[in-house]
Amino acid sequence: MKKNKMKKIWIAFTVILSQPLYAEESGEDLSIVSFGGITQDAQREVFFEPFSKESGKKIKEINYNGGISQIAEMAKKDKSEWDLVQVEASDLVEGCRNNYFETLNWNLIGQKSEYVRGATHNCGVGSFIWAMVMAYNQDIFQENPPQSWADFWDVQKYPGKRGLRKTARFTYEIALLAAGVQGRDVYTILRAPNGSEQALKKLEELLPHIEWWEEGAQPSQWLQTKNVVMSAGYNGRIANAIKDGNNFRMIWKNAIYSIDYWVILKNSPHKDAAYQLLRYMAPLRRQADFAELIPYGPPTKRSYKMLRRDTQMMLPDVQNKTGTVFPFDYEFWGVVGEKYEAEFQDWLVKKIKELETKRFGPEVIVNVPQSSTFYVNEKK
Repeated sequence: MKKNKMKKIWIAFTVILSQPLYAEESGEDLSIVSFGGITQDAQREVFFEPFSKESGKKIKEINYNGGISQIAEMAKKDKSEWDLVQVEASDLVEGCRNNYFETLNWNLIGQKSEYVRGATHNCGVGSFIWAMVMAYNQDIFQENPPQSWADFWDVQKYPGKRGLRKTARFTYEIALLAAGVQGRDVYTILRAPNGSEQALKKLEELLPHIEWWEEGAQPSQWLQTKNVVMSAGYNGRIANAIKDGNNFRMIWKNAIYSIDYWVILKNSPHKDAAYQLLRYMAPLRRQADFAELIPYGPPTKRSYKMLRRDTQMMLPDVQNKTGTVFPFDYEFWGVVGEKYEAEFQDWLVKKIKELETKRFGPEVIVNVPQSSTFYVNEKK
């Protein structure tokens, strides 16, 4: 009798172990949210479609423009419509602090020791490493070309429009670098009371010559059409445009590098499947295959040795060894991001109105955004 009872207990225990780690509703897709464009095309080819084919799990891809606002809205629901989300580093910090994201169980993902410094977090696993670089069209500047952010501001020597991302993040840093601030001192200034004033003052100097981009594809497109003569842009986008035959050049001096992360939303109904995909994406060869399609640095150390030399030279990680790039301070932006973004957007609306009024007179109604809450990020 006792033996039969123990057998039943063992069978019950075995059944429990065979169940998914998290209860999931059958028939629903795993929702993956990313930034779209050619980066998501590469993710689909290397990660999403092979995983779906091998696991039998259906995937629903969603695009968003980044920022924490949509994630915060999802977090208010009993059951999120999003499961696995790609976020920038500063949004990782803010979302983790607000308990929007799952605290990761790394035993279900892989070895932390395989990842580069900064690519592992309690709430996120590194997706790839990227940089905001300066790029210009070599067809326009064949002799004595621009070499720095200070040159980016020099419209007398290098006439023409410039492209900058329509966010405080990265744009404040670039403005301070153009003003002559050393990379190591940028965040000391931004942390000081009224620290953004110096950046905004520098931006105002260039404002009539700036085209503000909102999508990761725009800098390359504008450089190609000569709508701008130089632009800040994502290194992977610019690199792929160069691969396609465009005569662009990236300037790595004082480029700003950062890491994007995958996070699982706290109220995701498909956590088990999300963990399975994170584990599927972790192997070194898959990370290298992704970097070959679009030159963003793999989050895993040993993947670099698998890359072609020309691909390696397009990566911020390799450039970092020369001391020419510096890290984006995601902890800083995770704290002040909302405040500085609102400040920047309000400043931009005001200054554009002033410019248009000066050009055309006060009777002209200027079509500029009135909200200070939008956040631009489509990439990468």
